[in-house]
Amino acid sequence: MTKSTQGHKTRGFMKISNYRFVAVFSLVGFYSNSLFAVDVNSVTQPIKQKQQILKELDLSFKSLTQLVKILTQTDQVEALRLCCVDFSGAKNEQIIALTKELTRCQLKKLTLSNTGITPKQLAIILSGLQKSLKGFELCGADFFDATEEQIAAFVQAFSGSKLKNLNLGGSWIAASHLVKILFVLQQTLEELNLGNIDFEDVSENEIRSLTLVLARCKLKYLNLDGSYSTTSQLVKILFALQQTLEELNLGRLDFSTASAEEVRSLVKAFARYKLKKLTFIRADITPGCLAKFLSAFHETLEELDLSEIDFSNSNKEEILSLAKVFSGSKLEKLNLSWAIIAPEHIKTIVLGLQPTLKYLDLSGIEFSGAKPEQLEKLADAIAGCQSINGFLLSSEQSEIGSMVNNKRRANGIPVFEEVRYPLFQNNPSNLVPNYKIE
Repeated sequence: MTKSTQGHKTRGFMKISNYRFVAVFSLVGFYSNSLFAVDVNSVTQPIKQKQQILKELDLSFKSLTQLVKILTQTDQVEALRLCCVDFSGAKNEQIIALTKELTRCQLKKLTLSNTGITPKQLAIILSGLQKSLKGFELCGADFFDATEEQIAAFVQAFSGSKLKNLNLGGSWIAASHLVKILFVLQQTLEELNLGNIDFEDVSENEIRSLTLVLARCKLKYLNLDGSYSTTSQLVKILFALQQTLEELNLGRLDFSTASAEEVRSLVKAFARYKLKKLTFIRADITPGCLAKFLSAFHETLEELDLSEIDFSNSNKEEILSLAKVFSGSKLEKLNLSWAIIAPEHIKTIVLGLQPTLKYLDLSGIEFSGAKPEQLEKLADAIAGCQSINGFLLSSEQSEIGSMVNNKRRANGIPVFEEVRYPLFQNNPSNLVPNYKIE
């Protein structure tokens, strides 16, 4: 069901990845409300401030010895990211020393990305963080050859914890082991990321076990972005979840081959929830199918991500059906960044959302082939939507921003202030406008 076919297939195993991580990270943390940086070329220099309470600390690409030395100079860290830190040859005493410092720092969130950490090492660290840890991200771990004894220790480390957020992006883990982890976390888990999970070779019994344990969790957020699943498997998972779900990510899934009956089943499953945020980034889906799905959330949905979707083959009637669903909804934020969509179709959608739309992301959309009158009508629609507080455009689309402001100025409506953001800032996903009204 995914639009991509990356990763090798092994029966009963799942490949989970999260494509939102950037490969290069800065060594930056937060001390109170001010920013400070650790010198990447002088990591052996101690951090001199005392009584530091760091919001975030990134110690990627460091050795375990360097990690411990830096952490000993820090009183408390809420979130720690370790990317490409090599655990493969670490001795037990090194892992224990690191765990001791992490426990003392009262760590609330830990991210381990491409570290080569083993289940045994992870069990030691997680056991020490049971009381404080609320969020855990394990990206790029390979537990393919882990023994039952190693997995048992890993799972036991979760037992008794109060973990609310679990992200297994980019890790290889058996379906049966995933079920065991979720079982011990069922009382506390609220957010679960299983992005790019490979259900293709998972047996029906394993799917049944997974849905049974998911039914025990009171999830508020579920990420199935890019999952290698069939529509029937997706239906089973969605029907299993409790009605606490508020945010769902179904990005990069292929709904183009779903039958009419499967679409109806998905709509019934969606209708069980009062979703506030829904993501279909890069999904293969038609406006007609999308309209049917969104009809289930007409009264609750506040934020919708349709970025990178190809609407080029959509006709006027399909877009009108989508706009009709939007009409009277409570949608406040719409992300169309990098979508392939005509200006007149955007205009139709904006007009359908006029009473409630506050933020609109159009960054990355190609308008170079559009006719001047099409851009004029789009600018008219945005300018006339007085509920909009801000919208996002790429630098090459600044002409539209000027057109919108000129029209608002001519009609006595407050104009948008232009704000430019640095390159590579993760702006679109947060819908932070660069044309906004204070």
